[in-house]
Amino acid sequence: LMSNSDDLIPINIRKLIDYSSVVEKKNKSVIMVMSKHTVNPFGIGVTSDVGDIIELKHFKEKPELPLIDNHFANTGMMLFLPEAIKEFKNVPLDKLTHPEHEIIPRLVKQNKVAVFLIDRWISVNYASDYKDVLKMGTDKLLEFLNV
Repeated sequence: LMSNSDDLIPINIRKLIDYSSVVEKKNKSVIMVMSKHTVNPFGIGVTSDVGDIIELKHFKEKPELPLIDNHFANTGMMLFLPEAIKEFKNVPLDKLTHPEHEIIPRLVKQNKVAVFLIDRWISVNYASDYKDVLKMGTDKLLEFLNV
């Protein structure tokens, strides 16, 4: 099980493990944990052309967005099943790389990747994200992470 250290992912590990036994029987080698919703990392503006200028009609900073059908957000958590471990041998050791760049695309082409869906997660990429998590307080954070 691999996860980005800056992501807070409410996941039921037991359900993921149970799902992995089904996935492995279907000849898949990786399970990517993906979210049905995501917080956009930047502000979104809706504009309208008014004569020779563009007016901002609506603005929302870092909105939570539902994704369109069959599109999900990568939470950075993956469960590599035994068959996938051999893929790590194909990753060059002389350069910085990520499984999302080297391993996952190859396995997707081979139809070897399954998805485990969750409803939400918090990506803590910036100091402001960290401050937002601290503002949640312990009780709200534990409630968020409890599945």
